[in-house]
Formats: sequence, C-alpha cells, structure tokens
Amino acid sequence: MSRFSKVSQTVMLLTDGISDTVSLLPWSLGEQGARTYFKLEREGEAVLLDGGAYPALPVELHKNLMRLVNEGWAVQGEVHITFDGMSHGDQDPLVDTDAVTLQIGRRLLPLLDPQLGSPLLDRLRHVREELAADLGFVLPGVRVTDNLTLPENGYALCLRQIPVVAGEVFLDRLLAVGSLAQLGQVQGWSTQEPAFRVTAKWIEADEREKAEQSGCLVVGALNVLMTHVQEVLRTHAAELLGLQDLRNLLGRLSLSHPVVVDEFVRDTRALRFLRKVLHQLLMERVSIRNLISILEVVGDAWCEEMSVEAAVEETRSLLVRQILQTAADDEGNVAAVVLSDELEERMLASPGRPDDLLRHVKQQWEEQGSPRILFCQPNLRRPLRDWMATSLPGVAVVSARDIPGSARLHVLATIAPPKAPEPAAVAAPRRREGSMWKKKS
Repeated sequence: MSRFSKVSQTVMLLTDGISDTVSLLPWSLGEQGARTYFKLEREGEAVLLDGGAYPALPVELHKNLMRLVNEGWAVQGEVHITFDGMSHGDQDPLVDTDAVTLQIGRRLLPLLDPQLGSPLLDRLRHVREELAADLGFVLPGVRVTDNLTLPENGYALCLRQIPVVAGEVFLDRLLAVGSLAQLGQVQGWSTQEPAFRVTAKWIEADEREKAEQSGCLVVGALNVLMTHVQEVLRTHAAELLGLQDLRNLLGRLSLSHPVVVDEFVRDTRALRFLRKVLHQLLMERVSIRNLISILEVVGDAWCEEMSVEAAVEETRSLLVRQILQTAADDEGNVAAVVLSDELEERMLASPGRPDDLLRHVKQQWEEQGSPRILFCQPNLRRPLRDWMATSLPGVAVVSARDIPGSARLHVLATIAPPKAPEPAAVAAPRRREGSMWKKKS
C-alpha cells in the first residue's frame, strides 16, 4: 500500500464547494480505507476532486463532474489512494521522517502519470508484497517524489532521508545484460546493471532481437529500477524494522499466541533483545516469517540470559532447513562449497581479519559458480559471516553441525588454503676467466 503524507495540489469537495480543501488521508492510525480523486486542470491550475470511496462513479458525482467540465475544467485522470492503517495522517515534519523515499528525475515522471496507470506506484506495491512474503514483515511505504537536482534520468533511494543508492535508467531504451562477448554483438551504451553490478548495455528497441539471439537478458527501464529498489530494501531490511514496528507485529499475534508473545509485550528489555536477534537474522538475509518458532527460541534464550550472538546461533539452528530451502534447485538439491580443516584452522589462528585467505575463498567461490551456501565448523561460522558480509552478502554461511540428515547436499568443492609460492631456484655461480672464481691449475 502506498502512503501519502503531503500533496501540494488543491483538493475540492463537491458538497462544500470549489474552494474547500481536505486531507488526502481522512483516516487515523489503525484504520484502513480507500479513496478516489479526479485530477482536473484549467488555465495552468491543477486540482484534485474528491470522488469518495466509490468503486464506480455515482450518478450525482457524474453530473457535477460534467458541470465542472462545462466550466472549463479538463479531466486529466484518476488517482486511487489506499491506506494500510499503519501511518499517521498528521505527522510532525520536524520529528517524523519517511522511512523510505524514492526520488526521481524529470524524465522519469511519466512513471507517475495517472493516464498511464501510474506504473511506478503499482510496481512498488508488488515489490513490498514480495518482500513481505519473503522477509516475514511488511516494510514501510515508499514515498515517491521528484527531485530536479538529480540528472534527468536519475533516481535516488533514501532511508530516513539519507541517500543510500543512486542510478540512472532510460525510458526510451532497454538494458541488455550479458557477458562482454555477448554484449559486443550489439550497439549501445556500456554500463553495469545497478542491482548486481554485472556488465550491461543500454540499447535501442531495434537492437532487442539481436541482443536476445546473442544470449543477453533484455529488460525494460522500470524493471531495472524496481530490481535495484528491491535488492536495496532487502539488504537494509534490518534498519526498517523498528521497535514500534515490532511491537505492532507482536500485537497482531497476541490473540492467537498470547503465551508466546506476552513476555515480549510486557517487558521492553525483552522486546529490545528480540529486535537485536531479528536484526542479525535479517542482516544475514534470513527470513523471519516463522516468527512464532523464533519467539519461542528467543524467549528461552532471554530466560537463560544468553547473549544476543548465542541467541542468533540457536535461532539459526532452528531455521537451517528454511535457509537451505532458499538455495535449493527445482529437485531439492543444495549446491555448496566447504572449507577444508587446514583452511579453517589458519583462519581461526589469524590474529586479525585474514584478508588474504578471504580473497582466496571468494576467488574459489566464484570459480564454482557462486553457490548460495558455504559450510564451515561451528566456531568459525559467526566470524566468517562477519568477515564476508560486504564481499559476499548473498552467501549463507552454515555451521556443519546444523546440517539436517535429510538435506540433499551437492558439495561442489572443498576450498583448501592457497599454496605457498615455491622459492625461486638459485643458480650456481659461474667461473669467469680473470676472476677470483677461476680454478687454479
């Protein structure tokens, strides 16, 4: 659901007259609703006409709309607004900030045009639905604004008003993604696909067939933008689950599972402990959709006064089947790489971050086709995950102790330590005439 907190255009009520204005969100926190507005323009002035919550246009409203058209107003389109009940309609701009904001440049504004169906808003709704099903909680609404300081084809995604990523998409072109050899067969602007940083080219529409024949994946500008937004939101999901958000989530479970939820609702310290555990899981891209089971494990950890790190490991052990399932192929097989005992010992013996060994692991991992799972011994799992969080964010590091017996594993390779370079051979000194090395007769 999209959330709208401010709109600069005038909103007119038919019952109260042309000059009266109303809020676009006539609902308070906890309520849900939908409303339709008609956009009209006359002599450079733009207004929104309140059509109410009607699924179809009532006869009386249709008559009044025709009267306005006869007075010179031109209907430009409709705006449909839905409210999910999770936002205040009267937020204080000095205190409250939008959790997620997508800023777009001038040439991307057609993506918001009501006459074109506002495709950007529709796709954002689907992205949030997909992430909610994947992550296990509903992310905040994405506020979309124009920013004329951006490049004309540019966009920027902000979290709490701080820019996180930026990029460019071109509505009149397509993005072809492939290898350098494949892309070399088509004409276009060389670039990188923004979400996964792979080689790509912006091509014109008449190059599409040639790009697909060469083996490239060809996608439109809106798909490129939405994929980037989705990956960024997935990466920063932990930052978007606040304490109040978690409390609201538990409130919806209190009727069906009061015993499991009650302790976290009553004790703010337990609630904060739970949030830290969930943050760690989300940072490792582990879904929290099995929240009831997670609450039971974290509740035990809280009563036993475990550390957050220990509680995370206990929770991951519970969710290991779920983690492996996300990396399984259609037949249920899980491809993975394993660290050798020698490599693990060298990592654990390292006094600091073993950068040389980590670079070696990443190289070997890429040579095996970048599998989603990496197995290691239990006491190395946590530090290895922390070390590789930035270089391999999409890899799930799993303790070998937690592998279920029913798992269908396919070990692609066992990564051994890099071989030490062989010492260079030292050539024997040659005897030269007239030198001290000359053999005496």
